[in-house]
Amino acid sequence: GNFSVSLLLPQILVKDAPKASEIDCTRPISLAEAQRAWQLLRPGDMVKPTGDKNQSIVSARLHPGLYKLSDLIDLGMTKAEVQFHLTTTTKSMTEFKLRERAEHVYAEAERVYSFYDLCCQSHLGGDVTKDDRLSEQLATLMNASQQSCAELYECSCPELDQLVKISKASGAIGSRLTGAGWGGCTVSMVPKMLSEKFIESVCREYYEPRGIKNASESLIFVSQPGHPAGLMFLQ
Repeated sequence: GNFSVSLLLPQILVKDAPKASEIDCTRPISLAEAQRAWQLLRPGDMVKPTGDKNQSIVSARLHPGLYKLSDLIDLGMTKAEVQFHLTTTTKSMTEFKLRERAEHVYAEAERVYSFYDLCCQSHLGGDVTKDDRLSEQLATLMNASQQSCAELYECSCPELDQLVKISKASGAIGSRLTGAGWGGCTVSMVPKMLSEKFIESVCREYYEPRGIKNASESLIFVSQPGHPAGLMFLQ
């Protein structure tokens, strides 16, 4: 997948934004800056359908599928601008996926905010570990994230997709790729009472057919929600 083309996206999305004149497009700008140019508070608003045509800001300006260099020039970018916003490893590219990348980035950022909001709301109300509805809502966000990573951002891989599928069949209510490099590993939300059976099932269905034994001792571990990163002020 071509991930660095996200540097091209803001240039296109910001052109007719209400605050476009306040953005310095002579330098690479971020998708967050494009969002601010549209005066939107949440990233999800960039991909939320509105109006008579039921289109989002992104879908109204970008079609699905591949863009060629000539397509970008038709959108108002010069060849020099395109080259300027590509990295040294992507300058040889001749085709780009723009809408899919934009939809993933904005929707994924919105899922992060939603995950945070749910945790904050539940924390104020008491013990989050006993809130089944919260677990379901968080798991839904995790599953949507995995689907978007696989289909829109294309940073998953067949092995990871299979591991996620097996994890959900083994008792996880939510599962997605995470860390260790793209395609590295998964994180799954599993009811505590099912954790041992979950590990046994994943080892049996995923690792053992690949000739990997004792995966439960080195490749799978149980963790619980903890405190987030914070600041500690020392006297």
